[in-house]
Amino acid sequence: MTDDQFTALRATAKRYTVVILTPGPNRTMPGADAIIYRHGMRNAALHLDGRMPVVCPSVDDTAFRGVAILDATVEQATSIMDGDPAIQAEVLAYELHPVRSFPGSTLPG
Repeated sequence: MTDDQFTALRATAKRYTVVILTPGPNRTMPGADAIIYRHGMRNAALHLDGRMPVVCPSVDDTAFRGVAILDATVEQATSIMDGDPAIQAEVLAYELHPVRSFPGSTLPG
């Protein structure tokens, strides 16, 4: 890759917000699994409408519960996440980080 190619590619980068999920204080409360199911359905809907192009729930037993990328500013992402049933019930907690990436980036199929 040349300097000019890299400069041109960098110019296409767009701002997104990364969401990092961890267990909330109510993660083990009765009914938490049903809340997580509703959370998953909501994330799938956000994915299908393009607001959450990347959704990656964790598949291990660590305190890390998942990561997602929102096509939103940090302020918009805060509003989206605060409307999540698992966040509202404190079954999950989140942190947000502004990032840049290339529109159209995909995961291998």
